[in-house]
Amino acid sequence: MVSEYLDKKLSSSKSKSKTELAIENVEKIFTACGAADCETLTNIFEPKFQADMANTELLKNISGILEKNNCTDNDLFLNVLVELFKAEPSADLATRIAPLFHNKKDYDNSVLYFKKAIELETDNETKAKLYVYLAQISIDNLKNYTLARNYAYEAIKLNDKYGEPYMLIGDAYVKSMEECCESEFEKRTVYWAAVDKYQKAMMADPSVSEKAKTLIHRYSDHFPLKEETFFHGYVDGQEYTIGCWINEKTVVRTRQN
Repeated sequence: MVSEYLDKKLSSSKSKSKTELAIENVEKIFTACGAADCETLTNIFEPKFQADMANTELLKNISGILEKNNCTDNDLFLNVLVELFKAEPSADLATRIAPLFHNKKDYDNSVLYFKKAIELETDNETKAKLYVYLAQISIDNLKNYTLARNYAYEAIKLNDKYGEPYMLIGDAYVKSMEECCESEFEKRTVYWAAVDKYQKAMMADPSVSEKAKTLIHRYSDHFPLKEETFFHGYVDGQEYTIGCWINEKTVVRTRQN
Protein backbone atom coordinates (compact mmCIF):
# COMPACT_ATOMS: atom_id res chain seq x y z
CA MET A 1 0.00 0.00 0.00
CA VAL A 2 2.79 2.40 0.90
CA SER A 3 4.65 1.56 -2.32
CA GLU A 4 1.57 2.24 -4.43
CA TYR A 5 1.07 5.57 -2.68
CA LEU A 6 4.70 6.57 -3.22
CA ASP A 7 4.65 5.53 -6.89
CA LYS A 8 1.67 7.83 -7.44
CA LYS A 9 3.33 10.62 -5.48
CA LEU A 10 6.51 10.26 -7.53
CA SER A 11 4.71 11.12 -10.76
CA SER A 12 3.37 14.39 -9.34
CA SER A 13 5.92 15.32 -6.69
CA LYS A 14 8.26 18.26 -7.09
CA SER A 15 10.72 16.79 -4.58
CA LYS A 16 11.38 13.56 -6.51
CA SER A 17 14.66 12.80 -4.75
CA LYS A 18 12.94 12.53 -1.35
CA THR A 19 10.15 10.37 -2.77
CA GLU A 20 12.66 8.11 -4.53
CA LEU A 21 14.59 7.76 -1.27
CA ALA A 22 11.36 6.88 0.54
CA ILE A 23 10.56 4.21 -2.08
CA GLU A 24 14.06 2.76 -1.75
CA ASN A 25 13.79 2.62 2.05
CA VAL A 26 10.33 1.02 1.95
CA GLU A 27 11.66 -1.68 -0.38
CA LYS A 28 14.67 -2.29 1.88
CA ILE A 29 12.49 -2.60 4.99
CA PHE A 30 10.07 -4.92 3.20
CA THR A 31 12.73 -7.25 1.84
CA ALA A 32 14.79 -7.24 5.05
CA CYS A 33 11.86 -8.28 7.25
CA GLY A 34 11.63 -11.69 5.55
CA ALA A 35 7.91 -11.45 4.82
CA ALA A 36 8.37 -11.40 1.04
CA ASP A 37 8.80 -14.63 -0.91
CA CYS A 38 10.50 -14.86 -4.30
CA GLU A 39 7.26 -14.58 -6.24
CA THR A 40 6.33 -11.39 -4.40
CA LEU A 41 9.76 -9.87 -4.91
CA THR A 42 9.64 -10.75 -8.60
CA ASN A 43 6.22 -9.10 -8.94
CA ILE A 44 7.59 -5.96 -7.28
CA PHE A 45 10.85 -5.67 -9.19
CA GLU A 46 10.05 -7.08 -12.62
CA PRO A 47 8.14 -3.94 -13.75
CA LYS A 48 10.87 -1.69 -12.38
CA PHE A 49 13.50 -3.72 -14.21
CA GLN A 50 11.58 -3.70 -17.50
CA ALA A 51 11.05 0.06 -17.25
CA ASP A 52 14.66 0.99 -16.55
CA MET A 53 17.10 -1.74 -17.69
CA ALA A 54 19.95 0.71 -18.20
CA ASN A 55 19.89 1.90 -14.58
CA THR A 56 22.90 0.11 -13.09
CA GLU A 57 22.13 1.20 -9.53
CA LEU A 58 18.65 -0.29 -9.86
CA LEU A 59 20.11 -3.50 -11.31
CA LYS A 60 22.56 -3.82 -8.41
CA ASN A 61 19.79 -3.12 -5.92
CA ILE A 62 17.46 -5.74 -7.42
CA SER A 63 20.16 -8.40 -7.71
CA GLY A 64 21.31 -7.74 -4.14
CA ILE A 65 17.78 -8.04 -2.74
CA LEU A 66 17.04 -11.22 -4.70
CA GLU A 67 20.34 -12.77 -3.65
CA LYS A 68 19.82 -11.86 0.00
CA ASN A 69 16.42 -13.59 -0.11
CA ASN A 70 17.77 -16.70 -1.91
CA CYS A 71 15.86 -15.90 -5.10
CA THR A 72 18.73 -16.61 -7.47
CA ASP A 73 17.11 -19.37 -9.53
CA ASN A 74 14.41 -17.26 -11.18
CA ASP A 75 14.53 -15.56 -14.57
CA LEU A 76 14.51 -12.05 -13.14
CA PHE A 77 17.79 -12.54 -11.27
CA LEU A 78 19.49 -13.94 -14.37
CA ASN A 79 18.12 -11.22 -16.64
CA VAL A 80 19.24 -8.52 -14.23
CA LEU A 81 22.79 -9.90 -14.13
CA VAL A 82 22.91 -10.14 -17.92
CA GLU A 83 21.92 -6.47 -18.26
CA LEU A 84 24.38 -5.52 -15.55
CA PHE A 85 27.12 -7.38 -17.42
CA LYS A 86 26.32 -5.39 -20.57
CA ALA A 87 26.81 -2.17 -18.60
CA GLU A 88 29.75 -3.26 -16.45
CA PRO A 89 31.39 -6.41 -17.88
CA SER A 90 33.68 -8.28 -15.51
CA ALA A 91 35.09 -11.79 -15.11
CA ASP A 92 33.39 -12.15 -11.73
CA LEU A 93 29.97 -11.27 -13.12
CA ALA A 94 30.36 -13.57 -16.13
CA THR A 95 31.37 -16.38 -13.74
CA ARG A 96 28.17 -15.79 -11.76
CA ILE A 97 25.99 -15.79 -14.88
CA ALA A 98 27.42 -18.93 -16.55
CA PRO A 99 26.23 -21.43 -13.90
CA LEU A 100 22.75 -19.86 -13.90
CA PHE A 101 22.39 -20.65 -17.60
CA HIS A 102 23.79 -24.12 -16.91
CA ASN A 103 21.14 -24.74 -14.26
CA LYS A 104 18.51 -23.88 -16.88
CA LYS A 105 20.15 -26.38 -19.28
CA ASP A 106 21.03 -23.54 -21.62
CA TYR A 107 24.51 -24.90 -22.22
CA ASP A 108 25.34 -22.67 -25.18
CA ASN A 109 24.92 -19.51 -23.11
CA SER A 110 26.67 -21.12 -20.16
CA VAL A 111 29.70 -21.79 -22.38
CA LEU A 112 29.44 -18.27 -23.82
CA TYR A 113 29.69 -16.62 -20.39
CA PHE A 114 32.46 -18.90 -19.18
CA LYS A 115 34.39 -17.83 -22.28
CA LYS A 116 33.63 -14.17 -21.55
CA ALA A 117 34.94 -14.74 -18.02
CA ILE A 118 38.15 -16.20 -19.41
CA GLU A 119 38.61 -13.21 -21.73
CA LEU A 120 38.22 -10.77 -18.85
CA GLU A 121 40.11 -12.73 -16.18
CA THR A 122 43.74 -11.80 -15.51
CA ASP A 123 44.72 -14.52 -13.03
CA ASN A 124 45.99 -17.67 -14.75
CA GLU A 125 44.97 -20.09 -12.00
CA THR A 126 41.42 -18.75 -12.09
CA LYS A 127 41.42 -18.97 -15.89
CA ALA A 128 42.49 -22.60 -15.63
CA LYS A 129 39.53 -23.37 -13.38
CA LEU A 130 37.18 -21.72 -15.87
CA TYR A 131 38.56 -23.93 -18.64
CA VAL A 132 37.87 -26.94 -16.42
CA TYR A 133 34.22 -25.85 -16.11
CA LEU A 134 34.07 -25.71 -19.91
CA ALA A 135 35.62 -29.17 -20.15
CA GLN A 136 33.10 -30.57 -17.69
CA ILE A 137 30.16 -29.13 -19.64
CA SER A 138 31.61 -30.54 -22.85
CA ILE A 139 31.79 -34.02 -21.33
CA ASP A 140 28.56 -34.15 -19.34
CA ASN A 141 26.18 -32.04 -21.40
CA LEU A 142 27.54 -31.60 -24.93
CA LYS A 143 29.15 -35.06 -25.24
CA ASN A 144 31.94 -33.39 -27.18
CA TYR A 145 34.98 -35.21 -25.84
CA THR A 146 37.51 -33.72 -28.25
CA LEU A 147 36.48 -30.22 -27.21
CA ALA A 148 36.66 -31.23 -23.55
CA ARG A 149 40.25 -32.40 -23.99
CA ASN A 150 41.16 -29.17 -25.78
CA TYR A 151 39.78 -27.11 -22.88
CA ALA A 152 41.60 -29.33 -20.38
CA TYR A 153 44.92 -28.79 -22.14
CA GLU A 154 44.32 -25.02 -22.15
CA ALA A 155 43.92 -25.26 -18.36
CA ILE A 156 47.16 -27.23 -18.07
CA LYS A 157 49.01 -24.60 -20.13
CA LEU A 158 47.91 -21.97 -17.63
CA ASN A 159 48.63 -24.07 -14.53
CA ASP A 160 50.77 -27.20 -14.93
CA LYS A 161 50.31 -28.07 -11.25
CA TYR A 162 46.54 -28.44 -11.66
CA GLY A 163 45.47 -32.09 -11.62
CA GLU A 164 41.77 -31.76 -12.41
CA PRO A 165 42.25 -31.23 -16.18
CA TYR A 166 44.10 -34.55 -16.43
CA MET A 167 41.33 -36.21 -14.42
CA LEU A 168 38.74 -34.87 -16.86
CA ILE A 169 40.66 -36.14 -19.89
CA GLY A 170 40.75 -39.60 -18.29
CA ASP A 171 37.01 -39.37 -17.63
CA ALA A 172 36.38 -38.32 -21.24
CA TYR A 173 38.29 -41.36 -22.51
CA VAL A 174 36.25 -43.76 -20.38
CA LYS A 175 32.89 -42.14 -21.20
CA SER A 176 33.55 -42.21 -24.95
CA MET A 177 34.66 -45.83 -24.95
CA GLU A 178 31.41 -47.43 -26.13
CA GLU A 179 30.95 -45.16 -29.14
CA CYS A 180 34.65 -45.05 -29.94
CA CYS A 181 35.55 -48.74 -30.05
CA GLU A 182 33.99 -51.80 -31.68
CA SER A 183 35.61 -54.88 -30.13
CA GLU A 184 35.73 -55.71 -26.45
CA PHE A 185 39.53 -55.73 -26.56
CA GLU A 186 39.66 -52.22 -28.05
CA LYS A 187 37.31 -50.97 -25.34
CA ARG A 188 39.56 -52.37 -22.65
CA THR A 189 42.62 -50.68 -24.13
CA VAL A 190 40.99 -47.28 -23.52
CA TYR A 191 41.46 -47.89 -19.79
CA TRP A 192 45.24 -47.80 -20.35
CA ALA A 193 45.04 -44.25 -21.69
CA ALA A 194 42.64 -43.17 -18.94
CA VAL A 195 44.91 -44.55 -16.20
CA ASP A 196 47.86 -42.73 -17.80
CA LYS A 197 45.99 -39.45 -17.31
CA TYR A 198 45.03 -40.21 -13.70
CA GLN A 199 48.67 -40.98 -12.95
CA LYS A 200 49.71 -37.65 -14.51
CA ALA A 201 47.08 -35.91 -12.39
CA MET A 202 48.62 -37.37 -9.22
CA MET A 203 52.11 -36.34 -10.21
CA ALA A 204 51.02 -32.80 -11.00
CA ASP A 205 48.67 -32.24 -8.08
CA PRO A 206 48.74 -34.20 -4.77
CA SER A 207 45.27 -32.86 -3.89
CA VAL A 208 43.67 -35.23 -6.43
CA SER A 209 45.70 -38.27 -5.35
CA GLU A 210 42.96 -40.09 -3.46
CA LYS A 211 40.43 -39.65 -6.23
CA ALA A 212 43.00 -40.64 -8.86
CA LYS A 213 44.08 -43.76 -6.92
CA THR A 214 40.46 -44.88 -6.61
CA LEU A 215 39.90 -44.59 -10.37
CA ILE A 216 43.24 -46.22 -11.20
CA HIS A 217 42.36 -49.19 -9.00
CA ARG A 218 38.84 -49.41 -10.46
CA TYR A 219 39.88 -49.25 -14.11
CA SER A 220 42.98 -51.42 -13.75
CA ASP A 221 40.54 -54.24 -12.98
CA HIS A 222 39.20 -53.76 -16.52
CA PHE A 223 42.54 -54.15 -18.30
CA PRO A 224 42.61 -57.02 -20.84
CA LEU A 225 43.68 -60.45 -19.64
CA LYS A 226 47.19 -61.57 -20.60
CA GLU A 227 45.79 -64.34 -22.82
CA GLU A 228 43.46 -61.88 -24.56
CA THR A 229 46.29 -59.43 -25.18
CA PHE A 230 48.57 -62.17 -26.50
CA PHE A 231 45.80 -63.36 -28.84
CA HIS A 232 45.75 -59.88 -30.42
CA GLY A 233 49.52 -59.91 -30.85
CA TYR A 234 50.62 -57.76 -27.91
CA VAL A 235 52.61 -58.30 -24.70
CA ASP A 236 53.04 -56.28 -21.50
CA GLY A 237 55.19 -53.18 -21.92
CA GLN A 238 54.68 -52.94 -25.67
CA GLU A 239 53.69 -49.60 -27.20
CA TYR A 240 50.07 -49.38 -28.34
CA THR A 241 48.13 -46.61 -30.10
CA ILE A 242 44.52 -46.04 -29.08
CA GLY A 243 42.38 -45.25 -32.12
CA CYS A 244 39.28 -43.14 -32.65
CA TRP A 245 39.34 -39.49 -31.48
CA ILE A 246 41.72 -40.40 -28.64
CA ASN A 247 44.57 -41.21 -31.06
CA GLU A 248 47.12 -41.56 -28.28
CA LYS A 249 50.10 -43.79 -27.61
CA THR A 250 50.13 -45.82 -24.42
CA VAL A 251 51.69 -49.00 -23.00
CA VAL A 252 50.13 -52.48 -22.90
CA ARG A 253 49.19 -53.68 -19.41
CA THR A 254 47.30 -56.79 -18.41
CA ARG A 255 45.41 -58.04 -15.38
CA GLN A 256 45.41 -61.41 -13.72
CA ASN A 257 42.40 -63.75 -13.87
